[in-house]
Amino acid sequence: YHPSAAKAWVKANSSGTALVSYNIASITDSGPGAGVVNIDTDFSSANYAVSACFETVSGMITGCIRSITAGSFGWYTSANAVDTSSDVGSYQFSCFGDQ
Repeated sequence: YHPSAAKAWVKANSSGTALVSYNIASITDSGPGAGVVNIDTDFSSANYAVSACFETVSGMITGCIRSITAGSFGWYTSANAVDTSSDVGSYQFSCFGDQ
């Protein structure tokens, strides 16, 4: 329960399948370059931090976290600095905050 410890984390492949995780209930693939991570034990509010890493297989990508609630958050990635949604090689997220 220390504030510096990650309360949830996951590494998932491009289709949203968790390869390794902690405190993650499920991942929903919402289409190319978009998805939702559902947290097993919710945070106390939507005021927590999500750190994200998007591993690309080629070219450049841009990614962002969106739609944060106490029990889930979404992400969106686009390819080559163009606003076209695109899957990446893998997604990695870690979450810090109060539960």
